[in-house]
Amino acid sequence: MAMPYRGTLIAIICSLSAGLMMSMLVYCFGLFANELRMEFGWSALEINFALSFGIINIFTAPLYGRISDKYGIKIVMIICYLVVGFGYLFRPMIDTLFEWYLFSAIVAAGLPIHTLAGGKLIPLWYPDSKGKVMGIVYTGDNIGGMIMPAITVFFIIFLSWQLAFFLFGIINFIFAFLAFLFITDSFEIIKKERSKHNLSQSLNSKIDQTTIGVDLREGFFSLRMWLVMISIGLGLITLTGIVTQLPQFLE
Repeated sequence: MAMPYRGTLIAIICSLSAGLMMSMLVYCFGLFANELRMEFGWSALEINFALSFGIINIFTAPLYGRISDKYGIKIVMIICYLVVGFGYLFRPMIDTLFEWYLFSAIVAAGLPIHTLAGGKLIPLWYPDSKGKVMGIVYTGDNIGGMIMPAITVFFIIFLSWQLAFFLFGIINFIFAFLAFLFITDSFEIIKKERSKHNLSQSLNSKIDQTTIGVDLREGFFSLRMWLVMISIGLGLITLTGIVTQLPQFLE
């Protein structure tokens, strides 16, 4: 039996991980709010303040991007999944607001991989159809939004909110293991895979062009970069500012 194109497996991993990470952070956040309020007596403001630690991404995202350029995206994905996984795994042990904020900050520190993985890997593995494949990959956000809240509610109702957070941690550890096994952005491996599956070798020049980009200074003064950043930021306002609050007010 012939092995499938490795890029297909990588795209599936990127899609599932992006969807589940976004769902855990956004769609499932509000499901824990009332549980934490009843358990510890914290106010909604105190609980929701944990979302503000997403500002850490301002510092971690460029760092991860630089590491991925220098050492490859695989190591960054493994690190991020482990960081997020430990952040969730320690949440069942919290007793104070400080611990809630600390582990929320740890989770936030690894979240840039949500977009970084697909943004780095898809253009390499699908140089002739990267836009289409990227669109398909990030439908995972919506699929995760349908699946994870239902699973989380089941765990909270029939087991405990602590075990729900434990599940989140295990899922991220699984993605770290999958990244270790399958993820690569090696040009040589990509070219061999394309050759093995009879994909056009004329696209190698497009793959090689990914080594030619702009440095941080040029990007900082690029209008396109700022437009992309602003559009993503405005979209995330609705997600983190509104969607996270819906379960708290619809119960």
